[in-house]
Amino acid sequence: MSFFSNKHVVTALIVAPILAVVSYYSVDLLVKEKPHAARAGSSYPLVAQSNCRYTSGRCDLKNNEFSAQVRVEERKGVGRLIVESEHAVQKVTVGFSRIDNTSLSEPTSMSFNADTSSWELDTTLVLDEYTQMMIVLQANNVKYYAETSMAFSQYQTSFNKSF
Repeated sequence: MSFFSNKHVVTALIVAPILAVVSYYSVDLLVKEKPHAARAGSSYPLVAQSNCRYTSGRCDLKNNEFSAQVRVEERKGVGRLIVESEHAVQKVTVGFSRIDNTSLSEPTSMSFNADTSSWELDTTLVLDEYTQMMIVLQANNVKYYAETSMAFSQYQTSFNKSF
């Protein structure tokens, strides 16, 4: 008698994958976090996008609909950290440390330009891949925070040319 001639085995081979797929999606539907609007007084993490990990010249931070872009400009030996957001931001606070958690600066509030979508901070700190940036943005009484390496602070391509 062949293994596959048994009707119970054949039924199990057909039904088991179907049950696995149905249960996978059912569990996801039951336990996933429901998206909700940011609530005033709450804090939410910003996710550092992939361009924050290499020498891209900028770092994009994102949480659902809220996003911000961080970049560094060098002027006369002084680094200028620029934070821009599409949303009106009430306050931006930033602090720096080394990767080994030795503090480089106390958290500092940034100053804004004519509108509240662009914030700047001049610093003489060495902002390299061994420097960590901790940033908090406050918009609509909601705080968004992130921590990322400053590897993005230098713009460099593989071919040493800007395209």
